[in-house]
Amino acid sequence: WLIRSPLWIYCAYVGVRQLMNPTYQSLFSWLNIHLHQIGHWLFESAGGELAVAGGAIFQLAVPMAALITLIYQRKYFATAFHLGWLSTSLMSVGAYMGDARHKVLSALLAGDDVKEGVHDWQFLFGKMGVITSSEKIGGFICALGHFAMFLSLLGGGFLLWQMFSLSRMKK
Repeated sequence: WLIRSPLWIYCAYVGVRQLMNPTYQSLFSWLNIHLHQIGHWLFESAGGELAVAGGAIFQLAVPMAALITLIYQRKYFATAFHLGWLSTSLMSVGAYMGDARHKVLSALLAGDDVKEGVHDWQFLFGKMGVITSSEKIGGFICALGHFAMFLSLLGGGFLLWQMFSLSRMKK
């Protein structure tokens, strides 16, 4: 439990920072941005909307695939930690979605040249006719991110308590 505690503490720190600022950049951010860009590259040959949405699709699919794998392997603390990672990815995508109408986020946060070029969600929401609801849609995705972090901290905290209790019983 001692080795895992710093990971839980870091997730708690990130969770609090995300609660105060949905665009907070954690250590996970560089990974999320790179996964987003890889997603664009992977879906590029599909063209159109799928190529644009591919960034967010891949950015969310990788942590979800990791979660499924860890659950299958019964690595429950790792599952809780990766749920924290998924939370940061949801927050990033949600903030980017919410920015579609006004385009105020920096290119670093969004992972694209938002100010100069096409904003992924401005393009997608414009095509779907929901651009005026971008803040609400982004807010909903951010709420999912907060919920994922809550579950991460609850599950991870419970597991740490169980590990601590078992270590005390052995003495």
